[in-house]
Amino acid sequence: MIKAYEFTEDGSGCIIHTTRTPRYWYNYLWNENHYCAQVSQTGHGRSYYLSEKADMCMINRDDARYVYLRDDESGECWNIGEGPLNTEVEDYHCIHGISDTKLSSGFQDIQSSWRIFVPQEGYHEVWTVKVKNAGKKERRLSIFLQ
Repeated sequence: MIKAYEFTEDGSGCIIHTTRTPRYWYNYLWNENHYCAQVSQTGHGRSYYLSEKADMCMINRDDARYVYLRDDESGECWNIGEGPLNTEVEDYHCIHGISDTKLSSGFQDIQSSWRIFVPQEGYHEVWTVKVKNAGKKERRLSIFLQ
């Protein structure tokens, strides 16, 4: 049986091996400008700004933060972190680190990863999405961000 999680060798992060945990496992990424990105092991979460009066000003709608991929030939869709489509992916893992969260998975010979981090200054988060065709067949894909 695979462990649900383990810590990285240097202890600076937690590797989550399943999207199906009893509850979301969040990482909180923030900066000195009071911007915070709350990111779960599926990519779910909210972004907000804390005002000087500690009011939470929501930035994203419905706690939605997802990267969808679609095979344009077959029409099949999936998400790097499985949810909310819940299309099962392979080789999944999420690393919640001190400065970022990175989700990785595979689906039908397409390997993909998604890194989320909050810069030291500003009111935004930065996403890096990588997609690689690990198969021999040429593929046409579409990517949608929410």
